[in-house]
Amino acid sequence: MQVVVQGWLMFQLTGSAFSMGLVNFLAVIPVVVIAPLAGAIVDKTSARFMLVTTSILGILQASLFYGAFVSGHLSPAGICGMALAWGIINGLETPARFVCIKEIVDSDPSLVPSAMALNGTLVGLGFILGPSVGGIVVAHWGVGMAFFLNAISFIPMLIFIIKVIKPKARARGGAISVSGIIKDVIDGFRLCVSDGAIRPLILLLGAATFFGFSYRGMLPAVAEYLHLGPVGFGWLSAAPGIGTLVAAAVVSRSTQALPVRRFLLLGISSLAGTLVTFFFLRNFVAGMVLLGIAGFGLDLVVLTVQSATSIITKQSNPVMIGRVMGCGASIFFMGSAFGYLALGSVSKVIGVFPAMGCFGMVLLILAVIVAVRNKRYPAFVKG
Repeated sequence: MQVVVQGWLMFQLTGSAFSMGLVNFLAVIPVVVIAPLAGAIVDKTSARFMLVTTSILGILQASLFYGAFVSGHLSPAGICGMALAWGIINGLETPARFVCIKEIVDSDPSLVPSAMALNGTLVGLGFILGPSVGGIVVAHWGVGMAFFLNAISFIPMLIFIIKVIKPKARARGGAISVSGIIKDVIDGFRLCVSDGAIRPLILLLGAATFFGFSYRGMLPAVAEYLHLGPVGFGWLSAAPGIGTLVAAAVVSRSTQALPVRRFLLLGISSLAGTLVTFFFLRNFVAGMVLLGIAGFGLDLVVLTVQSATSIITKQSNPVMIGRVMGCGASIFFMGSAFGYLALGSVSKVIGVFPAMGCFGMVLLILAVIVAVRNKRYPAFVKG
């Protein structure tokens, strides 16, 4: 809810598509650097402890955001600063969450795709409820109330992590030192680059997020073009979450063998076709349908790559699971960050809809490459 409301507020203050791209870029770029470091730390400490820490930091960041707004001190520069702070917290949290999920189902590796899909389901619900509720809150009670609700929402989550989540104990990787963490990060990237099964998955994830995730940062401009107001903007922002739920349901059924190759091709094709079609259909109902399909396509790729790399790493290098997931998160957010910036820049020159269509055409080419060079991707991955 905070992410979509801050994008809405930034657009209202500046009227600039590039400014929206910039604030989204700042919200994700810290993850590129921090996620691999956090993954290395999680491998040697506790994923649960990291989740507790990031929840506390989330409360502080959201409270500062709310305080700055109600006191009248929130400028476009302040929004950028708060987005940057959230990116730092997110970089610490992301690999810890994936490792914690993996630890919870460690006794039965075949459940990893279902566990990742369940996480994707909850993310999808967040994408649906957060933007839609955020739009209603902004329309009736203002931006400040949306920031306030976000701040207090961390409290029950923190209690839940402390009281309920009890992952199984696992072997740790030794003492923590600065030189050791740097070496671990390098080892994690080296594994992702050298492993013939992981490397093409990670690269495809980066390309898909660069060209296929950044459209979400342009939704305030789309809502403005369609004269929708905050409630309509909320529904547009929620639409990809519906697709996320469908993608999670599809992946969750693959408990015995994950059809990696088929899912990747289906996801890339769906996402590409949607963005190209969106260039021609510019009304609310068509936009809702197309954004739902886009959410399905992108998240089918993301969930497939997350599940496949987790299983492959568990089978070959189980002590490096945090580092690999951290590297994957880094690539994902690197693609997102520079995709936001690139789409914002292109939109400034040729317009939002043509820019989205151009990115969709690139994804179509990527889908053809995946189809032609399909042997690079495993047909199935078994837990």
